[in-house]
Amino acid sequence: LALFIGHYFAILRFYGVNFSVTDHQVLIFHNTCRICITGFFVSSGFYIAINLARVKNKINDTGFYFVKTFWIKRILRFWPTYYFLILLAFFIFPHLHILDLPKNNLPDIKNVLDNKGLILYYFALLPQVPNCLRYNLDFADLAWSMGVEEIFYIFIPFVFFYTKHYLKVIIVLFILYFVIKTLFCTIYLSKISPFTLNMFGISEYESILLGCIVGILVNKYPVFYKSITKQMVVFAVFCATVLLIYHTTVPYTYLHIALCFAIIFAYYFERESWVAKIKPLVFFGKMTFSFYAFHQVAIVLCINLFKDYINIKENALAFISIILPVAIGISYVVYKFIEEPFLHKKNALNYSTK
Repeated sequence: LALFIGHYFAILRFYGVNFSVTDHQVLIFHNTCRICITGFFVSSGFYIAINLARVKNKINDTGFYFVKTFWIKRILRFWPTYYFLILLAFFIFPHLHILDLPKNNLPDIKNVLDNKGLILYYFALLPQVPNCLRYNLDFADLAWSMGVEEIFYIFIPFVFFYTKHYLKVIIVLFILYFVIKTLFCTIYLSKISPFTLNMFGISEYESILLGCIVGILVNKYPVFYKSITKQMVVFAVFCATVLLIYHTTVPYTYLHIALCFAIIFAYYFERESWVAKIKPLVFFGKMTFSFYAFHQVAIVLCINLFKDYINIKENALAFISIILPVAIGISYVVYKFIEEPFLHKKNALNYSTK
């Protein structure tokens, strides 16, 4: 939801709707969207590590069969919605005038459709490459985070199913990546290309690996998550807020925020949460991937439909009450007819039967 609101105000700038806020406020607003993706990476590593650790403990076996099963389950979970979005963004959305998006405010961002050589990266699950080259595919620019995540999922099952001490291996990988990223982004900053710098900037594998480490600790040592108190969670939220405000002055901010997210996830793991009792939130939670993928479509669609009838600048916050139900409706359709059929197939797969 924070990403949705952040992208809503960002898209309004395409239409020339600018708000009288200071540069610092704009930076905080942008960083709110960015740390949401950090939380996405941490949660991804956290829950995948718990699931794989439980599978490993249950079957106590190794072999490529389990790696293959993991990959098939990931394909059924991820590919249908991803490729549905990519196909629409390439072949349908550019021909719908109702989804026309003004480009005059971002001249440094080029359209990937003008560079045919970059198109294949989207179909090869590497959308982060065009993104780092400052090429954009309308309505699919968030695909870069999906590409970062999928690269991680190629090798992570080997760590669990081919090594006995997978926690130690992941800790070593975390330290290695953090050191390499730090060296390239500080000492060797002047020697690397903007593309490499951008790639390091968006490839938050340290956040995913941190989520994995905490997830394994929570699964392996129940005393670990039981030792995390509500006071620690409140302090983590406070630290994340402070880091958000002072983003430009605190080094390695995203890693600090990732740690805050990890503490929060660890606390609520296997604890009954008030969120789980609210059925509309549980319903919304099931289709958050579709919402993440298609909320920009809903925003542009509603702005183009109502911009001649509503003064968006004066009613920007109220206009969210129109866009949000539309975004949820589109997400539900995608979830029901694209995601859910493949999720049933995914859930039918069993690691324990060859």
